[in-house]
Amino acid sequence: MSLLTLLFVIIVAGLTVNVYAPLKSSERLMGLTFGLGWLTGELAGHAAIAIVLITSIIAAGEGFEGFIGWVGLLVDAHGMRGTRALSLARLIHRPFGRK
Repeated sequence: MSLLTLLFVIIVAGLTVNVYAPLKSSERLMGLTFGLGWLTGELAGHAAIAIVLITSIIAAGEGFEGFIGWVGLLVDAHGMRGTRALSLARLIHRPFGRK
């Protein structure tokens, strides 16, 4: 697995974890984690599509090779699953009064 693929997997996992459990310990990091979580949460459908497209390009270029590659692909799939679940939850729970 190349360094670029590893970096992509770490970013996807970090953004997904940040949406569900943002950092609240440091005032400086709180603004950054809020901003990244807000963007990822509001654009969850777009983020899931981007993750799928980039993962497909990496897989076509044989970026996920060997055991570590499969682990990276699994982490990537769970990150996409988390953003997709957030996107579906937003569709189901519409604000009151909207159709």
